[in-house]
Order: sequence, then C-alpha cells, then structure tokens
Amino acid sequence: MKEYSIMTLNLMTDHLVLNGNASFAKRAAAITAMIKDLHPDLIGVQELTRTMFPYLQEIFADYGIFGDSRHSLFNDEYSSILYRRDRFDLIGGDTKWLSHTPDTPGSKVLRSVYPRIVTFAYLRDNEDQDIFTFANTHWDFALPSARNEQAEILAKILIERQKGSCTFVTGDFNTVIASDALHLFGKAHLKDTVNDGLGSTLRGYFGSQSHQQHPIDHIYVSIDASVLNVRKITMKYHHVYPSDHYPVIAYIAF
Repeated sequence: MKEYSIMTLNLMTDHLVLNGNASFAKRAAAITAMIKDLHPDLIGVQELTRTMFPYLQEIFADYGIFGDSRHSLFNDEYSSILYRRDRFDLIGGDTKWLSHTPDTPGSKVLRSVYPRIVTFAYLRDNEDQDIFTFANTHWDFALPSARNEQAEILAKILIERQKGSCTFVTGDFNTVIASDALHLFGKAHLKDTVNDGLGSTLRGYFGSQSHQQHPIDHIYVSIDASVLNVRKITMKYHHVYPSDHYPVIAYIAF
C-alpha cells in the first residue's frame, strides 16, 4: 500500500486585503511554516499571483511548481500545482480554460466574472515509477449557472486527459457538495474526500453563512482510493492565519 498527502490551498489574492486579513507579505511566513510543518506530497493552490513568487522561494526549494495563469486582463491569477521534488518527476501537463474554447488563453463562459482554468500535471512517483494525474482548479464565485458550465467542461477535460493509475483534483469550487455544479462534476467519476461534517472552509461569519457552514474547498480522488483522514487546518502560524480560507489536507492510500 502507498499513501499520498494532498492539500488544497487558496492563498488569498494580494490584489485586495479584505475583512481584516493580513497582506500576503505578512502571511507568507505563515504559509511557508504551515507547508514545512505538514509537508504535503502535492498541493493545489488558488489565487496565486506573480507578485507572490519572491515570497515563496523557500517553498520552491522543496517543491516544483507547474501551471500557466488564467490570462485575465485584471486580477490575473494562477491555479498552480506544487509537487515534492524529492518524490515526483513532472513528465507533462497543461493549462486549459473552462470555456467552450479551452485552448484559447483568457477565454471564459459567458456568465463567468473572470476566465477560469484547470491546471493538470502528469507526475511519476519515484518510489515505484507509477504515473498519475493531478489537477487543480478555481471556479467562478458569483453565479451558479457559470459554475454549472465550468463543471461540465472540467469533467469533459478530465475524462479526455487523465492518464496513469489514478487521478486527484483539488480546488476552490466556490460551491457546496449538494450543489448542481458538483453533481454535474460527478461525470468525471471521482469521489470527494471532503464532507459537510468538515464545516466551512471559509474563515469569517459572512462567507461561512452564505454557504450554510459547508465546505467549498474540495479534494477529489479516484473511486478506488481509500481516504485515511481529512483535516481542515484552523491554526495560526507565526500568529497569523495563512489565508481567508482554511487549507484542507487529505491522506489517501492505494
């Protein structure tokens, strides 16, 4: 049996500082400390911006990073994949847009506020030479109809593109388990490691209440995976919360 630890981490954009959260410059040390403490094998990050890269060099010493930005005119962000350099080799991958022209940078569905993307990587586990697919995404925050379209497009991309023995998908899906969007995403034939018992993955009253205290950050895995444990990281590091989301880490066995 082999195990993987997989984290989904919304870094909180540095374009705005909202609801009393600290700027990224102040949170970077907390993010670095958390990752060094938990040392996940794989991390899907959302709301990563180019201005954050200089603050993350200590993390990049241990983790490779892969993924293009969404190519939006405003608030350009990445949904990148981080993988442990000492365990995995990156052997391929791509970034696709969650639109009806997924190969067109900056494209989006009509009702989405920003272009939305999926980054997927093909990785080789150096322990047994096994190849698998890891994908990471961030759906629209505003309209359910946009998320529904993005869900169907993402499911289709994954069905066409996944390779190897298993698939993992992380993301800020901006919606809850009972939503139409995640029901539509079920076409990808994966299972969610997160359940409603985990509670809100957003810090703060208003964001949590808007989703009835249910999680919007999810980690999907292949159907035949065993979920050993799932944790929501609620602690501060260096007296600062890493983000306005609670990171989630799942421990998976095959």
